[in-house]
Amino acid sequence: NKYKLDNLVAIVDNNGVQLDGTTNQIMPLGDLILKWKAFGWYVEEADGHDIQSLLEAFKHAELVKGMPKVIIAGTVKGKGISFMENDYKWHGKPILYNEYINAIKELQQ
Repeated sequence: NKYKLDNLVAIVDNNGVQLDGTTNQIMPLGDLILKWKAFGWYVEEADGHDIQSLLEAFKHAELVKGMPKVIIAGTVKGKGISFMENDYKWHGKPILYNEYINAIKELQQ
C-alpha cells in the first residue's frame, strides 16, 4: 500500500482447508476481508469456480487506483470429485492412476 501498487492483484484461494484439517480446526483465519483492508488493500470477493465471477472481480479491481487489490476466491477443495470434495487429506496427497481415471469420469458427467 505504501507504494500505491495499483497494478498488483493478489488472489487468495479460500477453500477452508489446510494440510491436517480445516482452517477452522487448525488455524482459524478470522475475517480475511477486514485483515486485507487493514493493510490498505482493496478487496473483492468472487466464486473461484465461476469464471464470470472472477472476471467481474478483476474488472472491478482494475477500476481502483492508488492501492493494491486482492480477490478472495471462495472455492471447494476437490470440487466435483466425490471422493475428494472437501476432504483435507487431498491437500498434499498424490493421486493414483485409477483415482485419476475415476476423477476425470466424474468431471466429464
